[in-house]
Amino acid sequence: MKQQRPLAVLLSFVLTGCGFAGEVVPEVAPTVGEFSLEENNLYGCGMVLWKPDRTAQGQYVFFNGIEDGSMRMLIDDELVEFSRVDGSGQDFYGQQTTQTFRSADGMITASVTVTLGEKGEIESVAIANGTIRVERDGATVEVPVVGDAGC
Repeated sequence: MKQQRPLAVLLSFVLTGCGFAGEVVPEVAPTVGEFSLEENNLYGCGMVLWKPDRTAQGQYVFFNGIEDGSMRMLIDDELVEFSRVDGSGQDFYGQQTTQTFRSADGMITASVTVTLGEKGEIESVAIANGTIRVERDGATVEVPVVGDAGC
């Protein structure tokens, strides 16, 4: 009987070392890409956000219209549909200064916090700065943004 115990300990050590027992897979943060509104048939009143250092005009990282389920982001090269699940702060053009969205499949959460800037001439307000925090499977990425909202 005493000879079986060292064998069990050795076998447990070997299996753990080979990755069979409790293997930990590193978390991979989602990538947030840029997209064109026209190419994806996105239009209407709402809010668009882009990276402050974008290199091409008309490329966005976030679109949210005034209708529920209209939020879109390009996550890992796929245009993902989101619905708002929470919001707080100042209301403007169907938006709020702090909003949380969940993807249709429930796998991705995007939290958006913005600071309003100057009002535009025609039914608009600048987004002076903000942050989008995207989480999937416990891994997160934060993207600084600026933008515009209006109708």
